[in-house]
Amino acid sequence: MCCESWSLKANWVLACYLLVLCWPISSLAAGSTLGKIAVVALQHRDFDAPNLALEERLVLAVRRSHARKARLEGTLNKARGEEGGVSFSGGAKVGDGTAKLVGLKAETGECRAHNETGAKSRAGEAYAAEVEAVDGAFLASVLIGTPPVRMRAILDTGSDLVWQQCMPCRSCYLQPDLPIFDPSLSSSFKKATCSHTLCQQLLRSSSPSSPCSPSSPNVSCSFTYTYGDNSFTSGELAFDTLTLLHPRGQECVQVKEFAFGCGYANHGASFTGADGILGMGQGPLSLASQLPSHSFSYCLTSLTTSRPSYLLLGDHATDFLQTEKGSQVQVTSILTNKFMPTFYYLNLTGMSMDGVHLDISAKTFSLKSNGSGGMIVDSGTTITYLQEHGYQVVLRAIQSKLSGQSQKVQSMFGLDLCFRSLNESMLPNLTFHFDGATMEVPSTSLFIQATSIYCLALGGSHDFSILE
Repeated sequence: MCCESWSLKANWVLACYLLVLCWPISSLAAGSTLGKIAVVALQHRDFDAPNLALEERLVLAVRRSHARKARLEGTLNKARGEEGGVSFSGGAKVGDGTAKLVGLKAETGECRAHNETGAKSRAGEAYAAEVEAVDGAFLASVLIGTPPVRMRAILDTGSDLVWQQCMPCRSCYLQPDLPIFDPSLSSSFKKATCSHTLCQQLLRSSSPSSPCSPSSPNVSCSFTYTYGDNSFTSGELAFDTLTLLHPRGQECVQVKEFAFGCGYANHGASFTGADGILGMGQGPLSLASQLPSHSFSYCLTSLTTSRPSYLLLGDHATDFLQTEKGSQVQVTSILTNKFMPTFYYLNLTGMSMDGVHLDISAKTFSLKSNGSGGMIVDSGTTITYLQEHGYQVVLRAIQSKLSGQSQKVQSMFGLDLCFRSLNESMLPNLTFHFDGATMEVPSTSLFIQATSIYCLALGGSHDFSILE
């Protein structure tokens, strides 16, 4: 499978027929060289319930996706009821906000910082995290602490907080591969206090019952952070050193005083198999926001392939994808919804099937002034959702094309449109049209196959669309 990368004009990239988000703050000048970059490889992995059959895992993944979508709709409705929506305070920094370029000693895997006198400019650099794919989710690997230990967290563009399970754990789920992080073993770990700007940002969005108050500014910053499927983590905000690798494996980057959550009580089936969550949203606590450059991109391969996916962070992450894959990058704009500012929105203007435009008005998917509409980029959902009217048009078009060519069966796996005994060559491709860019989704990504059953991996949504 090739990776088709495309960037979005004010800054976005899609790849491998699924979303690849790039948020560059500057572009390469003519004749300039590709800057430093780090990559995280994403590979598929059965973490939900490896002993279950494929059909059972699909049911769990789609059910979780539906629950997340419903929760997002509830969050939007609640935010729309609050006058003026939600906003982030500007200027929040983590520690000194610096990143150090370090060399990687191949024989030991240790990182060492360059001498200050020989330190390279931060401009044009990029870094990455290794990513593994799971049923309906992708795990990114980074290093945390001093000495650094591995953290495998679910990549989530729909949330901000980066967190992992920590000792001493009051109520933790099973981590099958890695031990729970023990902050007492890290010499660079320290807790955040209630007076810190990032603590105040976190509590405004997560923990109205926190012990933090004006009379206790030096108390540790305790929080409870809830997700779209009602899973949650409860713990303390802290700082430690984050380490990211260069894609070539020759260097790594250390971010001092990186803010993350130490979760002492964590609950949710969607966390199974991961150490925590890697929030990549637009808020100040996300991984992207805490790096010197806020740019990142990712390429997600099919869930049925063993080929790795990649998360790239830093300036020129888009250029790396284009250089590596030799593909043309397209550009479209990122929009922000004041009612849900964490999310990345795109302006979907239309759709076509096998080259024929579908009868869907551009207004169907547009972001409205009341916060409804628009298309959210969300790596946390398993399937793509379309606004209900557009979804019904797509369903009718696919049923019309496959009429007489296959046997339609009742809804399966939580998906609305399924067929049996289907000739794969008859399956259609679907194209998403954005401002200045198009993304073609091949039938192999549009349909989920289990034995002889093919189901359309799309769903309907009342308030907005979601590109997973």
